[in-house]
Amino acid sequence: MLKKMILNIIILTVAFSCSKEVDDLSSATWDMDKSDTVVAVESLNLTKGVLYPTVTSSGLISGIKEAYIISETRGIIESVDFEIGEEVDTTEVLVNVDNSIAKLSLEQAKEQFENADLDLVSTEKFYKKGSASLSDLTRARSSANGAKVLYETALKTVEDASIKSPIFGAVAWKDSGVTQGNFLNQGQKIAKIVDLSKIRVEVSLGERQIGLIKLNSKVNIKLVSIKNSQPLIGNVVAIAAGSDASTGSYKVIVEADNSQKDVIRAGMSCSVTIETNDTNALYIVPTDSIVVREGKEYIFVENNGVAEPREIIKGEVVGSRTSIDPKTQLSENETIIISGLNSIKPGIKVNSTIIGSSGEWL
Repeated sequence: MLKKMILNIIILTVAFSCSKEVDDLSSATWDMDKSDTVVAVESLNLTKGVLYPTVTSSGLISGIKEAYIISETRGIIESVDFEIGEEVDTTEVLVNVDNSIAKLSLEQAKEQFENADLDLVSTEKFYKKGSASLSDLTRARSSANGAKVLYETALKTVEDASIKSPIFGAVAWKDSGVTQGNFLNQGQKIAKIVDLSKIRVEVSLGERQIGLIKLNSKVNIKLVSIKNSQPLIGNVVAIAAGSDASTGSYKVIVEADNSQKDVIRAGMSCSVTIETNDTNALYIVPTDSIVVREGKEYIFVENNGVAEPREIIKGEVVGSRTSIDPKTQLSENETIIISGLNSIKPGIKVNSTIIGSSGEWL
């Protein structure tokens, strides 16, 4: 009795295993759909395109010119006539430093220079008449030149007390210690000026990307943090001749006219999209439209209202886009199904809505 029960268990186990293998095999086999079900799908016209129409990177916005105002003098600050955010030019005096002693030194240096110049003129006359030697003339010229240097140095010291911006732009940063009555040191940074009439962005690209762009390639720059901001259109102005030793990437500089000065600030994050010179046109399909079945890859084509699988040889995959190897037998403008693929079998009826071209689909 026990032997008979064991034998029955073995038979049932084998039968269940065989049944499961059949089910698994059946699920891995594509059956033709013979029902009248119609599936609504979206599709694309099959067209050729380039796999790398653009390359994208990110960076920080900077002004076309940026410069620090640095003090070339030292002394007590008498007045400060600027604030952050204000536009300044190269003629405005932004900070006045006490220059009373410098003015006295200038007056003294001016008198010495004028006297030395008069002495030189007199010595030259005497030399022409033979009343002065060449040595006297050389000494007079040396004294005049020395006095001139001292005068120009004293004049610059006075002028340095009236501090101006080296470039036109807006004040991006100001030293909080630069206030009336405080002491200003020589070499101290007073403020940072940024010219945002144009913007400049430095980005890094990899080896594959750097070979796809060139000088003057068109660029689209878009702010990351500001919704609905309009992109700025510019171009590539510089490409590094070699890679960065620490990262292996290549530096690229892009510039664009700034039509949004009231919005854009230096230091903002942005995305940079550069048009490439890729001319290798191939059939392109969305990566998600490719179906894998029993180790082979297919796309579904709508043919007279019916879904038809086409085996393909996949090329390179770049994100959401995949190129098709030229050996694959496909025709221009065939209708490629891109949605509802989980519900589609060969032969199923479809109602296809074309929403674009595959070569331009991103």
